Amino acid sequence: MRIWKFGIVGAGLIADFHAKSIQNLENASLIGICGSNTDKARRLAEKYNCKTFENQAIHMIDLLQHLMGPVDSLQAYTATLGHSIEVEDTGVAVLRFRNNALGVITVLLHRFRDSFAVLKLLEQKELLSR
Repeated sequence: MRIWKFGIVGAGLIADFHAKSIQNLENASLIGICGSNTDKARRLAEKYNCKTFENQAIHMIDLLQHLMGPVDSLQAYTATLGHSIEVEDTGVAVLRFRNNALGVITVLLHRFRDSFAVLKLLEQKELLSR
């Protein structure tokens, strides 16, 4: 039986319900949680015995690689658009994994309380089977 790996982006109220649901599925594994509130993400990760990925863009890539395996190719752009700082606060990337799945990452960390991250995955064989 194939085990489906899940990661949760966001550690708010609904994350606990998602984690519990994933835990109750026999063919699913929760591998990580990330969120702008790192304390909440760490508590949930501890509760559900999984990893925590912090809220910076590099950890979105860590999460995708953990879910999907090695990356075959990547096209990405970063910029500093929202802060006068020496590091990027905006990033977009399209990834092709060795298993031919595609991943898209959009990360906007312009405002601390309104940090925004999106992960999308697309696997060719699943699209063809629908």
